[in-house]
Amino acid sequence: MTSSATVEARSVLRKRGAEGRRLLATSERTSEAIRVSMISSCSEDISKNAPRLPVATPPKMSRPSCKNPQGSGMICDDHGPMNWDDLRYVLALAEGGSLARAARKLKVDHTTVGRRIEALEADLDIRLFARTTSGYVLTRDAEELLPDIRRIESNVLAFERSCQAGDRRLRGTIRVTGSEALGSRYVAPRLVRFTRQHPDISLEFITGIRAFDLARREADVAIRLFRSEDEYLIVKRAADLGFSLYASEEYLHRRPVPQKGAELSDHDLINLQVPGPSPNEGTWLEELGHSARIALTTNSTSVALNAAVGGVGIALLPRIFADAEPTLRRIPMPNEPTRPVWLTVHKDLRRAPRIRALLDFLTEMFRVDAALLRDGYPAARPNVMATQ
Repeated sequence: MTSSATVEARSVLRKRGAEGRRLLATSERTSEAIRVSMISSCSEDISKNAPRLPVATPPKMSRPSCKNPQGSGMICDDHGPMNWDDLRYVLALAEGGSLARAARKLKVDHTTVGRRIEALEADLDIRLFARTTSGYVLTRDAEELLPDIRRIESNVLAFERSCQAGDRRLRGTIRVTGSEALGSRYVAPRLVRFTRQHPDISLEFITGIRAFDLARREADVAIRLFRSEDEYLIVKRAADLGFSLYASEEYLHRRPVPQKGAELSDHDLINLQVPGPSPNEGTWLEELGHSARIALTTNSTSVALNAAVGGVGIALLPRIFADAEPTLRRIPMPNEPTRPVWLTVHKDLRRAPRIRALLDFLTEMFRVDAALLRDGYPAARPNVMATQ
């Protein structure tokens, strides 16, 4: 919904001729219809609503206001023109609950968020947020407007995706998201060939525990360890990630090497909890070592791997990462788990040339390394197996 993105989108559509101008006009009519609906909703007498929560906000900026002298909360005829970009700030603050979290999401200073919210409140002549001890919460008026604001956001994002898909140039920015471990240890070192083949394409790789929303343009392409079920997403199984138990040499010098699951009861386990559907590899480990002591629980593969290297206990880890650690030893067990790796993209973007180029590259990369991702490093396997 950014102003720069919208300007660029309009420029691209105009260059696409009659069809582009038609799409542009349709999008603008849709947004204008929503605007009229929202202003009409704001204009209703809100005196019947329950009293608002007490607020503690900085003084209003010095700008024209049109407070109704009867205190009815109605918008006057001389209200200022609304800045559509301010709606992004409403959504970010509603979801984040604080100026700081909203600012991080929007990549601006927290004072900017506060100013933009105040500006929109002055334009609409209603209070949008109440500040409580737990953070910022929507007022009743704002809650009634929120569906309209989300529809505006959805229309603008669809508009931007259409423009991006229509851009036939192999240039621009692609934002990729994936897990920290898979991104840093496997994907990132292999991107050099793509960046050399496509010097006009800039890649952004973002990681996080939560799944970034492709519909809201938080990312363009996702490499996920779970299958997304949203109907607007296209998913493709790219590979399988194999897991095994590992412990450090130092740990195994102190403790007997377990030969079967029941013997794990005499050991300390590192419990890696990776988000995803159940049952999964975590379920496998729980069933295998249900009576073992849990020494450490983490949602980070890197933390679990480094804890195993440090001798904290036995960890269930992706083979491709753990086999590369010289001090770790693999502890074979029957029916070791695997987890699919899914390439995910919004259906509106799958044919955009630069997105297609990256998807083709990633598909081939995972195909070539399918055995490595599933089985680990075969050449090193005789040296990494744990023995008593």
